[in-house]
Amino acid sequence: MRKMLIIVFLYFFGVHSMAQEAIGGLNEALDLLAEAKTAFDNGNSPLAEKKLEKSIATFPYERTAHTLMFKVLNNQSLHEKALLYLGKAMAIFEEDDEFYYYVAKTHQVMGQNEKALIAYNEAIHWAKKNGEDYPIVFDYYAGRGKCLLRKDLYKEALADFEYSIKLNNKHSSVYIYQGYALMKLNRKDEACESWKKAIQLGGASVKKKYDKYCACK
Repeated sequence: MRKMLIIVFLYFFGVHSMAQEAIGGLNEALDLLAEAKTAFDNGNSPLAEKKLEKSIATFPYERTAHTLMFKVLNNQSLHEKALLYLGKAMAIFEEDDEFYYYVAKTHQVMGQNEKALIAYNEAIHWAKKNGEDYPIVFDYYAGRGKCLLRKDLYKEALADFEYSIKLNNKHSSVYIYQGYALMKLNRKDEACESWKKAIQLGGASVKKKYDKYCACK
């Protein structure tokens, strides 16, 4: 009986010690994360990166550290390293649509259209399950639409731009690309309306095309 009590005591003491160790690791990771945020906000991405590396190594289950790491690495154009860390995040947060979106954006910046398209499909798949009320989901569809434009799939691209606008109608760039898709489909009047809306929202980059193809209307 005495031996059994000792075993039980040692078991619970061990669990308690492990819990204390885990809490200590979490607190350290959160402190490093806070320091990383400050460094990033002050324009010091290399320092933020170092802080985040330590934070994630200490406690890899803090989601905010992974999302900030992507922004920090992306800010430095460290795209391969960003993909490496996104892979680590996705091994933990397996059904997180935002991480698939970041992978897609990274491949897109790197000119890897097919890989970007696959990742956008995954992001959209999980967003439908997780809920499309998240503020950046509109850009999942806009991003995929751009990939489809590169493949000359104009009808499919247009459908994505239209759905993106349904989710968020305040971004000029989506109207610009919607106009490109419409123009490719020989729907000039609608394309001009899209570009006009883009200009109203501050999309000055499309004004030359609007003046060339639409101003005489």
